[in-house]
Amino acid sequence: MQTANPESASLKLLVLGFNETERRLLQAIVKLSQRRTPALHLLEADEGPAADVILVDGQSPEAMQWAAAQAWLAKKAVGWVDCRGEIPANHTALKRPVQWPILPMLLSRIMFKNSGKAPAQTATAQPVSQFQPQATAKPGPPKLETASAGPAAAAPKEAKRVLVVDDSLAVRQQLQSFLAKRGMNADFADSGDEAIARCQNVPYVCILLDVLMPGMDGYETCRRIKALPHMLKRVKVIMLTSRTSPFDRIRGKMAGCDAYLTKPVQAQTLYTTLNEYLSA
Repeated sequence: MQTANPESASLKLLVLGFNETERRLLQAIVKLSQRRTPALHLLEADEGPAADVILVDGQSPEAMQWAAAQAWLAKKAVGWVDCRGEIPANHTALKRPVQWPILPMLLSRIMFKNSGKAPAQTATAQPVSQFQPQATAKPGPPKLETASAGPAAAAPKEAKRVLVVDDSLAVRQQLQSFLAKRGMNADFADSGDEAIARCQNVPYVCILLDVLMPGMDGYETCRRIKALPHMLKRVKVIMLTSRTSPFDRIRGKMAGCDAYLTKPVQAQTLYTTLNEYLSA
């Protein structure tokens, strides 16, 4: 049976089970993928043999019953989410919550494991904290580099997670460097849609949010994040922008942001603002 190249331009995906919220997040990621590589294409159950990757909800009786009846599934690239039973050695065990925003990376890992190859490491790879290979020792999530111990680099006993949202790779890398020096864990998103999807699963304490982005701007992104029931009054949103007029600051406040920093952001200014909220 042929297997697809994990680095191909498109992937055919079959997803079995999962609740309504998870399905909505999946649909959003599939839609976003159409302008990226790989582009994801969802298949129906009867198209299963043509799938490059299959995700099975281990807590769905219907999905598990379907999977048990497919003899050909053993040779496929399959990810089992919250499956309590034994799975083939070439398959991958995953845990909830599934990090849908980095679904293409998860699928790549599933396919590499099925092919018996190790995935290539890239400088832009994001953490995959819920990836749990069944047959190997449990790895922890990749950690950001941290500066040597000292007063300026002291980290809290339990690192708090920050989300950086900016369509500029250079800005994301700069902020990653700033945060790493303070021992802070960070995730990254390059659009408002991706940021909202990430916030569905991760309890961020702070979000660094660019205002000017393609598609949904920072104001609307902030409003939608603040409207999430589990985010209300808890997550702090710090807007980053080159706009300095009083009107723009008012727009930020009306959207629900907690602080408003002008680009280019200076490290000490960022640290002072973060300390105000993370020490609360």
